Amino acid sequence: MEESSLTAAPSILDGDNYETWAVRMTIHLQALDVWEVVEENYEVPPLGAIQLWLK
Repeated sequence: MEESSLTAAPSILDGDNYETWAVRMTIHLQALDVWEVVEENYEVPPLGAIQLWLK
């Protein structure tokens, strides 16, 4: 059976809702499995490396 997931985008940061926004953004990024980019010293590989990897 196929798995599917649907995540709603977090609310827009308007200056008064930082606490709520930060929690929702963290959950959103974790659901997309990209939170490690924020939490770790993530380095984006050069464009050429990505193109070679895709071949």
